[in-house]
Formats: sequence, structure tokens, C-alpha cells
Amino acid sequence: MEEYFGTLNIGEWVKNVPTGQAFTPRTGHECIFADGKIYLFGGTDDEDRLNDIYSYNIRQNKWTKIQTTGPQILARSGARGVAYMDGLYFFGGYQRKIGNYFNDLFYFDLDGSKWTNISHNATTESDVPSPRTDHTVVLFEGSIYVFGGYDGKSRFNDLFSCKLKGAKFKWKRIEAEGTVPLSRFGHAAVVVKNSMFVIGGWNGHDTMDDIFQYNFISKLWFDIRRLKGVRPTPRYRHSAVNYKNEIIIFGGVDTNKQRFNDLFMFDTNTRLWEEIKA
Repeated sequence: MEEYFGTLNIGEWVKNVPTGQAFTPRTGHECIFADGKIYLFGGTDDEDRLNDIYSYNIRQNKWTKIQTTGPQILARSGARGVAYMDGLYFFGGYQRKIGNYFNDLFYFDLDGSKWTNISHNATTESDVPSPRTDHTVVLFEGSIYVFGGYDGKSRFNDLFSCKLKGAKFKWKRIEAEGTVPLSRFGHAAVVVKNSMFVIGGWNGHDTMDDIFQYNFISKLWFDIRRLKGVRPTPRYRHSAVNYKNEIIIFGGVDTNKQRFNDLFMFDTNTRLWEEIKA
């Protein structure tokens, strides 16, 4: 990332005023970094759910609305996705709180700006995840992993994988072993080395401040309890990224509707939480 942003001090906020085609203010969208650009998809603005997609060129400091082709993905909020090779993959989301939750898998070709519904290519024996929103999707060695989420009635703690190339998009439910997280949605998930770390979320009653580790090699879940430092307060719908094998989380909201703009770093080796003061 330093290739595009230059050298910034951790915790140093820089206000940016981009040019180009501005998108409407929204929530529930997804942002994915790929090849020097940030891609923004969908979400909910003051009017409705959306299925538009924009790119932000970091070097040019410019937003562009992308004109797409192919069978269009339905408007939605809460979809989650990853960048892999030459495109973006999006799974799930919802259109209405009383129904219309999705479990489709769409591919967006970055070169041709074309949508493809690859759910139709999944083999019939696949363990396709049930419809859901506010789940997480991460990428590890060419496969996506979907964890948790919410379908308007139930919250999940199930884990599914889908190989993106060479396996006809066959879904597989991963049998849980070890100390499995409680069902949740609105959590964050980040891959560091050979593990996925799941942080916080809402279990339907309380927001949480726990952190779990799923090791892709051993296929075991671990509840990380011996934490040091200043940990974030319980929250959900926060964001998280991997920065040099440390996890940085930002913002979120709790069950009392208190919204946060704080910034924390978690060292996966020392298990140390540190609040980053701007």
C-alpha cells in the first residue's frame, strides 16, 4: 500500500478531496482494494438499495462510475467480497429486511467491466451457504471463506469455503472443531499468514469484543483470551485490515447506538492491543 499512499505515520489522518464522479452517501456498501484502485459496490442511500460500482484511482485521486455489462447483480446492501486475480467476487447481501436475502456469488471482470452470475456454475452437490447479510468473506490460497451473518431471523457461526478456480465453484461446509465463536453478524475478519481472525460482532443480544482465530492448516478454532493492552470496546459493523501482519480496526457501533471513530491495532504475535491516537 505504501507504493500508492507513500509513507504515513500510523494514526496520521489526512483529509482527501477527490475529483470525478461522486457517489451518493450510503451505508452497507463494500470496498475492495485491487491493483491501485478502491472499488465501491452497492449499499443503501437515502432512497433505496443500490447495485452501482465505482472505482477510485489512488494516484489520480479520482472517482469514476463504471458502466457495466452482463447480467446485472440485483441491488443490495451487506454484500461482502474479495479481489482475486483479474476480478472481484461478491457473495450475499439483502434487499429488504423482511425478505430477499441472497446467497448468490457474482464475479466482476475488472478488464471488461462485466458481471457474471457464477452461482449457476456451482456443482449440484455443493454445500452452498444459506442466504445472509453482514457476514464476512476472506481469501486464502485461491479460495473464499464465508463466516457468520444474519438472514433476518437467525444469526450464524458456520464456515464455508469455495475454490474460485479449477473446481467449478464447489462450496464446502467446514465442520467446526476447537473453540467455535458464538453466532454473530457485523463482525470483522482478517487473514494474517495462515489464519483468519474474527473480531467482535453482534450475537443478537450483545455486541462483543472477543477475538477468535481459525487456522486454515489445522482447521481448528481458537478463542484468544490472554490479551494485553487497551482493547476496543464491544462493537459491530466496524472495519479491519491487515497491515504488516498486524490488524487495524476502525469505528463501528454498539447496541446503544453509540458510534465510534477510534482506531486500534492488534499484534497477532504478542496478542497486544494498542489504541492509536490521532
